[in-house]
Amino acid sequence: MTERIIPNHHIIEKLKLSNLAFEVDRVISVPVMKTHMYAGVTLSIKNMKGCLYQRDKTRLHRIKSNPPDIHKGKCLDYGICDLMKLLYPDYAILDATTCMEGFGPSGGTPVEMNMVISSHDALSVDLTAIQLMGMKPDAIAHLNLVREDRNLKIEDIHVHPVDFLKWSRKFRLASEQDLQQNYHNPSVVEKGACSACHAAMLQFFRYHHQEYENSPAVTIAFGGDLTAEDLHPADGSPVVLVGNCTAKFRNSTISWCKGCPPVPSQIVRTINAGKTLDD
Repeated sequence: MTERIIPNHHIIEKLKLSNLAFEVDRVISVPVMKTHMYAGVTLSIKNMKGCLYQRDKTRLHRIKSNPPDIHKGKCLDYGICDLMKLLYPDYAILDATTCMEGFGPSGGTPVEMNMVISSHDALSVDLTAIQLMGMKPDAIAHLNLVREDRNLKIEDIHVHPVDFLKWSRKFRLASEQDLQQNYHNPSVVEKGACSACHAAMLQFFRYHHQEYENSPAVTIAFGGDLTAEDLHPADGSPVVLVGNCTAKFRNSTISWCKGCPPVPSQIVRTINAGKTLDD
């Protein structure tokens, strides 16, 4: 891994990336077509986050500054755009055979599209893909920012076959408001969590919340910005920490479920055991 300076950055001055991406002749992005709870979609452009050092992946979700223009995008959108100044793929092959809608990138519902989209230009692939997902070409903020940086016009993208939209369908999206779901038990405290932990929690509640409806109160806390004060809920319920970002509190008496992210079954076992889960 090497930390690299971003030329003409919008919001991030430098990022740590895998050296391998800069040592090969060609970089090909091969993502699966998915919606994303924060970025709208995760396609060829956002897929390049996979070349980032783990902590820098999370840092893109937790940029502590104001975006240059909130009307154009959030900090995450600008962060993805800055990543493209360092590592824009040479080719993109988008796997749209079995896709995902809803709470992507890992908590959504499969969608069968049975197609593959490819091009020497990753941005063109993504702009074509979102139209096949039932969105307008300007619907995704990070793609708009990259398009502005690269001066690409929608009308300059030529798709074969020209009637490709006959295979489009409307993908169900996940809004940020939908993430703030309230359950009687367990209750949730979240500060600074990335989409991976959010997806794990959504899956946990989807499949297991009914197991705790009539159980003693418990609070689940997750996210890298938690403070000690957050771990003392007003109702006095015991707290279960979820995710490696909360490890700084693991030596307390609070139960801790490690993982980045942990799977829902791990969270269940930690709650039921009432102690730190180490395996």
